[in-house]
Formats: sequence, structure tokens, C-alpha cells
Amino acid sequence: KTNILPRLDMNLASLIALKAEVGVDKIVQMNLAELDKLIKNLESIEGLVNSSMSIEDETTYLRKNFGVTYETAGSVPVTLYLVAKYGHDISLTLNAAAHVAVAGDADTIPAMVGSILGALYGNTKFPAHWVE
Repeated sequence: KTNILPRLDMNLASLIALKAEVGVDKIVQMNLAELDKLIKNLESIEGLVNSSMSIEDETTYLRKNFGVTYETAGSVPVTLYLVAKYGHDISLTLNAAAHVAVAGDADTIPAMVGSILGALYGNTKFPAHWVE
């Protein structure tokens, strides 16, 4: 089991330092701007699920318009898109996630995709050699 307390302490220390540097109002504004971007990105992803783009075109589009990073406004919509579009096939979904993410933060999106698929299906749809 991983102890998350050091990470929480580090995040708390970062927030305290940020508060001292830019002030609470600025932090709230930054979070609201990120939330606005996330909502906009989620709305634009919705129409893509039924598109007939090739994986190459889709990958280019996702990378260009949402980025392939750990940032919530880009990674969450891309993750939800991949699960919505390919979630019926675990292997295909994780391969698509890896394909999209390979040019950037290569672990965030595939990890979130795998977590959502695991929550949806348990280990019953994963290949046995992945679960062992």
C-alpha cells in the first residue's frame, strides 16, 4: 500500500506557498479558469464519440486540441472520450489511450482509462495474464 500522506503534505505546502505568493483570490480565479476550460473541453468531446476519424486523425486532433498532459482540463475529457468510444473492448481502449498519450505525459491518460474500465467491469473483461 502506498502512503499518500507525504504527497498530501507536499500539496498542502505548495498551496500555502502559492497563497502567500499570489493570494487566495488569485487561486480561486485560477481554479475557476481551469474549471471553465474543463467544461468547454467536455462539451466539445461529446460530439466526437460518434465520429469516423481514423485513430491517427483522432490522435492528432486530441493532442492538438486538448493536450496530452496531467492537466485536468485536457486529460479528463480525453480519458472520458476514449472510454466512451472504445470502452466495449478493454484492449482496444488501453491501446488507444497509449497511442494518444505517447507524445506527452504517457501515463496519466492510460492510468485513468484503466481505472475507469476496472471500475466498470472489475477484472472479468481484462485478459487473465494482465490480472495475475
